[in-house]
Amino acid sequence: METQPCILYYDERSICSSMVRYTLANAGSPGENYLSLSPELREIDIFNGAQLSEPYLCEVNPKGQVPVLESKGYLEKPIADSLEITLWLCERHPDLRPPEYADDINRLLRDLHAINFFTLSMRNRPQRAELLEGAILAKMNTPDLSTTHKKALEYKLTVTRSEKVDGVRPEVIKAEVESARALLNDIDTIRRTHNKKDQASAWIFGTMAPTALDTTLICFLARLMDVQLDEVIPPALLELGRAKRETNDFKEIWLSL
Repeated sequence: METQPCILYYDERSICSSMVRYTLANAGSPGENYLSLSPELREIDIFNGAQLSEPYLCEVNPKGQVPVLESKGYLEKPIADSLEITLWLCERHPDLRPPEYADDINRLLRDLHAINFFTLSMRNRPQRAELLEGAILAKMNTPDLSTTHKKALEYKLTVTRSEKVDGVRPEVIKAEVESARALLNDIDTIRRTHNKKDQASAWIFGTMAPTALDTTLICFLARLMDVQLDEVIPPALLELGRAKRETNDFKEIWLSL
């Protein structure tokens, strides 16, 4: 059977990578006129600077982040954003975004991805942002650095300072925690509307298979639990998160910080 080859660049500790991998694992059959995907997983060790290499910055993702989905011959250029990858998967796999829930799924996915996951993940380890900044500066001082690579690193430095260094300021941390709390309360309300019996393991819209919002949410809940932010999670969603993270398909894509 013909399939569409693709490469998923990822890091197993990256929450956005896990979101995409968990969504891929639960995507179901492709819609009419779409080929099944045959993904190759290509790990990029972002904790040891692999994302700062010239090939990765200049040919894969100028932001030097993961995940990235590449499918040469099918995609004009790599998709270098986890939300956009998820929405692309939704277009291909109907179970990920049933038409009757599409508006809510799109809205809540965008709201979820608007949260700075680094801020929440590293709120008690703000020095991590400084280490990332320092690694880029050190790389920029490498002898015989090409002009192209230097320019790419300069852009990566700008991104890191904006999203990571500024992201661990106390006022930003406080705002992101409250944004997470408000969004989870919204999702909890929607889930209760669609699950009158309040089943502990029920997906948000009461569907048999998880939607893309479900797969993304479970990873978010797992990260919040890993960094001791359980208190922002409504009790019913906390119960859901605890149940789903014990499943084999989730354990295959998740590595706690």
